[in-house]
Amino acid sequence: MWLNYDEAPLFDHWVEYADHYEQHFPKPDGAPVKLLEIGVQSGGSARTWKQYYGSALTYVGIDIEPACMRTASPAEGIFVEIGSQLNTTFLGEVCDRHGPFDAVVDDGGHSGTMMDVSMSTIFQHPNCLSSEAVYTIEDMHTMSMCGAGYCDEPSQVYGIVGRAFGGMHMHWFAEHNNSWQAPSPWAKQVRNIALYDSLAFLTKGAPISRLTRIIRGTDRIPYGSGDSATRDDREPVG
Repeated sequence: MWLNYDEAPLFDHWVEYADHYEQHFPKPDGAPVKLLEIGVQSGGSARTWKQYYGSALTYVGIDIEPACMRTASPAEGIFVEIGSQLNTTFLGEVCDRHGPFDAVVDDGGHSGTMMDVSMSTIFQHPNCLSSEAVYTIEDMHTMSMCGAGYCDEPSQVYGIVGRAFGGMHMHWFAEHNNSWQAPSPWAKQVRNIALYDSLAFLTKGAPISRLTRIIRGTDRIPYGSGDSATRDDREPVG
C-alpha cells in the first residue's frame, strides 16, 4: 500500500499500519470515498491516499500549521483546512462543508485530550460521518508517554476505547435492569472495534440488540454455578 510511494512530500508512517487499513477501510473499487485526516504535516499521507483511491477519493485534511495548505489540490479533490482538532466549532464547520465522511484518520497531536475531543465531536455532529463510517486513531502508544505531556495517565488514552466498548454493551445493562449509562453519548454509536498495536478502528452504527444463542444436542453435562464453579464451567450468561 505504501512501499511504492515515490512523490516528494514526506511520508512518515509505521509500515505495519498498512495491512490494517486495507482490512478495515473502504475498498479501492471505484466507489466514491470521502476521507478526513486530522494532521496533514508534510503532505505525504494525502498523496498516498490519493494513489490508493485515485479519482474516487475526496480528501480533506486539517492541521494547525498554515504551511500545510501547500498540500491542497482542489482539482484532484484534495482540500486542506487550517484549525485545531480541539476546536469543536471548527470541526463542525469542516463537516458541514465537506462531510459526511466514510473514513476518518486521527493522526493529529496524539494526546488523550485531543483524541477524545475530536472523536466525541465528530461522532455526535450530524454531518460528520456516513452511516457505517470507520474512525481510526493512530499512535495510541502515546499512553506510555504521559511524562512527555501526551496524557495525565495511560487510561486517558486507552479509556477512549473502553468507553466505546461499554457503549456497545448498553443493551446488556438494560436487559439486566442495570441503570448504568455510557459515560459518553458518542459511545452508543459504535458498532464494532478493532485494536492493534498503537491503532484503533471504530465503526459507526447501532450496536446489535442482543446476541443469538444456539443450543444443539441433548447429552449434556450440567454447568456449575456460583463460586464453586470455575469460569469455564459456568453456563453462558443470558
